[in-house]
Amino acid sequence: SEQVEKGAAAFATVDQQRRQIERLQTELANGKMGADPEIITRKDERINELTQALRQARGQTAGNPDITAMESRIPEQESAIDKLRRDAEAAQLEAENARRELEEQSKSIAASKKPDSKLVKDNRKLQAEIERPQQEISAKPEASGAESESFRQRIADLEAQLAAAQASSSGGKADPAFEEKMKRVQSIAAHLKRRRARLRQLRQMSKLKTRPRVMAKSGPGMNHDQVQAQMLKLDEKRRELIELRAVLAASEKKMIRRWARPRSVLVIMWMIMIAAVCAGSSWLAANQFFPATSRAAVNIEAKARPDRAMTEAEAKQWTEWHSALLRHQSFRNSVADRMRERKMTDYETADAILARTDDELGIDMSRPGELVLTLTGTDPAESMAVLDVIASTLVTESQEQLSARPGTATAAIRNGRRV
Repeated sequence: SEQVEKGAAAFATVDQQRRQIERLQTELANGKMGADPEIITRKDERINELTQALRQARGQTAGNPDITAMESRIPEQESAIDKLRRDAEAAQLEAENARRELEEQSKSIAASKKPDSKLVKDNRKLQAEIERPQQEISAKPEASGAESESFRQRIADLEAQLAAAQASSSGGKADPAFEEKMKRVQSIAAHLKRRRARLRQLRQMSKLKTRPRVMAKSGPGMNHDQVQAQMLKLDEKRRELIELRAVLAASEKKMIRRWARPRSVLVIMWMIMIAAVCAGSSWLAANQFFPATSRAAVNIEAKARPDRAMTEAEAKQWTEWHSALLRHQSFRNSVADRMRERKMTDYETADAILARTDDELGIDMSRPGELVLTLTGTDPAESMAVLDVIASTLVTESQEQLSARPGTATAAIRNGRRV
């Protein structure tokens, strides 16, 4: 019975150890025990302790069939424990490798950051130093030779510093940003060299241009200060000449304006006179070649006897008889006779009277007891004279033929007018 109790205790111990092994296996599968070497070491020690206890329990439970069945399972558990140990060792090795790689990366990052920041500062400083003499040269294109020499020396120093900074870059590795800045600095230095060469050429050309004028007026014994003073005087005279030229140009403009005012008035007057002459000539030419058509008119009305009023039928009859008389041949003969009496030779014949009045004489009989005679023509005076002769002849013929015509009313001229 004592052995049975020991076997039961060993069985319980084995069962407890199996659960611990499963728990350790689960922890290893989840996170490989956090990849912490200390934890792995403690787990290994615990596994060894459990293994020793398992072996002791195996020795105590010999001869017990239940314990023998349990012992048959122990090799499987030992193999599982060995597998767990190997996995733990592999996890520990991986953790060590990861820790070493992390430390190396941290060191490399820290080392790369420091040279980069320093290199950026050096590049900025060098760029500012290189741009400063460029600005000074562009602001003072006529600087002296000593200043140009100092600029060249400064640029050479900056280039040397730049080469040193390039040589001391981190690890000798080529940084694209640094190479870009290097190219930019080198291009600026080349631009400064070209600018210095152009400045030297311009300075030499200016000396060659000013030297003959100065030497022509200066003696061989004049020093540099005297030559400079003479050049200043020449500059002042040149400015005075420029100012005098501006004053003369302004005076010339004023004189031109003063001279242009009366001339413009004269031109305007001549233009008005020419326009008036052209208008008069046009009017005369138009009247001569294209005369305007005018019309003369005269009213002839019936004049009844004082003791007897004229009826409407008599007035209508009077109008018809007098209008027919105007187209009668005997009336044209009477008008031609009167034309001869008034020395109007163009209308001395009845045919001439017919030609003049056939189309141009108008008779208005719209109102009974009244006739309106109109005569058109290009000469208003001539048309009025011809119409006056016709109207007076009609009045005379109406009086003379009173007994031979119906009615007792005679004809009278009320007014004559030009239309």
